[in-house]
Amino acid sequence: MKKKIFIPENSTKRKSTKSKYKFPITSVIFLVVGLISGFIGSWIIYNSQITSLENQIESNQIELSLLGNILSDLETNHNQLQTKYDEQQVVLSDLETNHNQLQTKYDEQQVVFSQANIEIIKLELDIIELQDIKTELMIEIAEMTKKILILNEEIINFNADLFNEREIKAGLESDLVTTHELLENKQTELSSKLIIIHTLMTQIDDLERQLDNLEIEYDAFDSHEGLAPQERPEYNISGYWLESGQIYDYLPGDTDQFLIEFPNIDDCFALGEMVGTGSMKPFLGRGHQIVKTTCFNNEDIGVGDIITFNRNEITILHQVIEVRSDGVITKGFANSIDDGLIFWSDITGIVVAIIY
Repeated sequence: MKKKIFIPENSTKRKSTKSKYKFPITSVIFLVVGLISGFIGSWIIYNSQITSLENQIESNQIELSLLGNILSDLETNHNQLQTKYDEQQVVLSDLETNHNQLQTKYDEQQVVFSQANIEIIKLELDIIELQDIKTELMIEIAEMTKKILILNEEIINFNADLFNEREIKAGLESDLVTTHELLENKQTELSSKLIIIHTLMTQIDDLERQLDNLEIEYDAFDSHEGLAPQERPEYNISGYWLESGQIYDYLPGDTDQFLIEFPNIDDCFALGEMVGTGSMKPFLGRGHQIVKTTCFNNEDIGVGDIITFNRNEITILHQVIEVRSDGVITKGFANSIDDGLIFWSDITGIVVAIIY
């Protein structure tokens, strides 16, 4: 802003007159005060906004830290749950494997029994067929014998007629030669058939022996079909145990550990493993474990119970098939004969559980 300068018309004369224009000092003061007030107000508003933003940033940082902690806890819980899930999957896989193995063994035994029944039926049919062949051959032999007798009679008649007529004799001799040849051929044929019959009879005898052996094995197994061990409430399963420490009174489906009641476990409990001699197949075999009690009275043992006893310094596990006053009679499932009398003093335990 340019300043205006006023020069008096007569500089030599000093007059006490005022300037034509007056400088507005109050307006400038108000203007400056207004500018300062506006600046201060703007600064206060701006500073308040900055403070508010800083508070929001700090609050957001706190929330972000809390969210990070929550996320970390969630990841930890997820890892723990994943670990438990993997462990349960392993247990489930083991149970499925055991189930498949048991199912495979059961199917194999069913196949063996089915094959044995099929073989028995085949042998019976073969025997019937061979008996029919034998009957037919015997009928043929009887018919050939009759023919031989008739031919012999004819030969006798021919010989009688030879004394009467020579021509008839020549013809008869020719017929006799032919008849003898026929007889020799028939005798040769009969000899061959007798050899065949002898061979067939030998085969029949072999088949009958095989059938007898199969019937003995089947009868040995069938003799145990109606026998079952006694129920012993004092050894019942009382629950199923999980790794978490929980106990259920029903099978939860994800455990292979169970709790069994066992009176006086310190003195009476015994655990053994089958060595696999084959005498108790198909129900027991190598690798199966048994739980038995060694505390019992003679009255506790009944028909169908599976017991252990000593014989010739060897421990044997068989099923009781008869109870006597001085002991019991036992037999293995697969054995054709029993073990004879087992004295009470030789019995070492009663099986109360089997672990497959």
